[in-house]
Amino acid sequence: MVNMPTCRRCGNKLLPRAEFCIYCGQKVERLRKAKRTSKRSLAKERATPTLVSYSPNWCQNCGARLLTDARFCVVCGAGVVTSRDTRFTYLAAFLGGIVAIIPAAIVESLVSVGLSGMSGLAVAAGFVEEPMKQIGVARMAFRTTGGITSRRRGLIAGALAGAGFGIIESTLYTAILSSIIPLPEAIGLRTITVLLHAGMSAIAGMGVFYVTTRKENGMLKFFLLLLVAIAVHSSWDYAAVRMG
Repeated sequence: MVNMPTCRRCGNKLLPRAEFCIYCGQKVERLRKAKRTSKRSLAKERATPTLVSYSPNWCQNCGARLLTDARFCVVCGAGVVTSRDTRFTYLAAFLGGIVAIIPAAIVESLVSVGLSGMSGLAVAAGFVEEPMKQIGVARMAFRTTGGITSRRRGLIAGALAGAGFGIIESTLYTAILSSIIPLPEAIGLRTITVLLHAGMSAIAGMGVFYVTTRKENGMLKFFLLLLVAIAVHSSWDYAAVRMG
């Protein structure tokens, strides 16, 4: 029986010709053989089937087929994101958006001291709220197994964070507006606001993808997308204040 090499980090057995351990993601360091492998032994090795079952999933980083129950891709070492990871990431982003309203309210109350009038506070709101809403998204993105491995996932996670934030904010504002305008009108206005929160946070959430996957100029792309979200948010709030 052939002794299979083991991972020097976790001790599990390594698959033949694997570049990374499927259990911990450790890169496999192989010793170079002094003698070249003969054509006959190489052909025999290729003809021998590897008794490994495959899942229908594919690595979202390099496109290689993923092994069943593998936590890391055997080809590129990227963390494998399961459907459970995805659901947990989305839930955490949504809850993170809800919780973010607390520090955002505190910071806005402090900022309002140095601002004159509602117009200044409306502009400042975008600079405070948009980064706050991304805290939960960024937290899940930097998990060991990863959670935001594509722009689409970042878009969805960001939108859910914005929706969570917008729902709580709109619930509070609706209670105030209902004493000034009819309740259906107040609900309609705040529903639009929730959708805008989701849309603006989705833009910033897509930027989180570029940072966590270490794409070229990832940090620059994140800040540019975050600035776009801030600009849209501040413009909307400023216009709303000016229109009364």
